[in-house]
Amino acid sequence: MLSELSHGGRPTGRWTVTWMATYRWIAWISFLAHLAMIGVILLAITCGILFTRDNRRYQHLNRDIRDLRSADGPIGFSVHQNVTQVVEDTTLTTVTGWSTTGGLPAYDETGGGFDPLTGFFTVSVAAKYLAVGNVCFASTATGFRQAGLANSHGGIMGTFNRVPGASGISFQCMLVSQILMLDVGDTVHLNAEQNSGTTLSTADRSRFSVERVAQPIG
Repeated sequence: MLSELSHGGRPTGRWTVTWMATYRWIAWISFLAHLAMIGVILLAITCGILFTRDNRRYQHLNRDIRDLRSADGPIGFSVHQNVTQVVEDTTLTTVTGWSTTGGLPAYDETGGGFDPLTGFFTVSVAAKYLAVGNVCFASTATGFRQAGLANSHGGIMGTFNRVPGASGISFQCMLVSQILMLDVGDTVHLNAEQNSGTTLSTADRSRFSVERVAQPIG
């Protein structure tokens, strides 16, 4: 062993190989540790940037919602049918019997602008609104079912949806939606029609909502 030490105590022979291998391992470990540290720093920076961006988006969204709610007039409503409604054959019928109670998420922040008994929403602030309706019928295989959004001028606004009859299921639903520019005094309601050859009842899963999605006009 003593014969393998020379040059001031530096290892030679197989000790040199062992020392160099250990040095390489230490160097690799140090290199990987530095890479890991750099990775952690980059990850922290990235997370900070993403958090800041998302936080700003959240703040902007909250600000927009506050602006809408602080503006004059109603923000909107979302209601559901808590009772069934009879729809006569080939008869255009306004969907009524709306409620904000009964277990489903619902609300009315129109300040009296929405009448659940008649199904009409009367606009008190000119603005852009999003109207969404979902009408569900008891299932039968005969004829068609259709639903549409209607305005105070008697016409269909935007989209309407029509589906054929079907059997073997509990109910059929039709979804309609439209962004609307509404003036003061305009009304919005949801219509339903069917031609099964007999009366059909709506299902209590029907929904109706109108939300203001832009600041008041003017």
